[in-house]
Amino acid sequence: MKFKTRLRVTFISIILLPLLLTIMAFVMIAIYLMNYSQGLSLTDIDYSMMSENFREFTNTTDQAYYVLLDQVKEDSSRLEDKEYLDHINEEVSRKSTYIIVRKGDKLYYAGNEEAAQQIFEKLPAYGDENLSDDSGYFYNELEKYVKQIDSGMEHRAAYLSSRRSIC
Repeated sequence: MKFKTRLRVTFISIILLPLLLTIMAFVMIAIYLMNYSQGLSLTDIDYSMMSENFREFTNTTDQAYYVLLDQVKEDSSRLEDKEYLDHINEEVSRKSTYIIVRKGDKLYYAGNEEAAQQIFEKLPAYGDENLSDDSGYFYNELEKYVKQIDSGMEHRAAYLSSRRSIC
């Protein structure tokens, strides 16, 4: 074996191979941690949330918000239909978003029970006067963006909560 060939083999085995293995390990650990914290399988996560800027991040929440808002305007009793809420929550969970429904002062529905318990006490009250279609709340300490929909019935409100960073 020539010296030049030995040098190439040594370079690959000492520099490139450990670098590639480190990158693969980092990616696999990140995927595992995202799945563990979200309770999702490998195919259920939208990985674009890892690199999106804040405007794109809020757009994903806004899209789900408008779908739910249209349903509530059409029939506000849909906020009591847990099957419907499960269906919507399943669709938005790929974007690290979940639905919370408050009825009075109690938690009626949570798409992610553990995360909802952390933020529930901090959610804005029903009938917040600053509520508009363009407004949302960002909680820095929890890294969550929340949009509120008031149903007009029995002090019932729905919240869409998204986590800004999932890794």
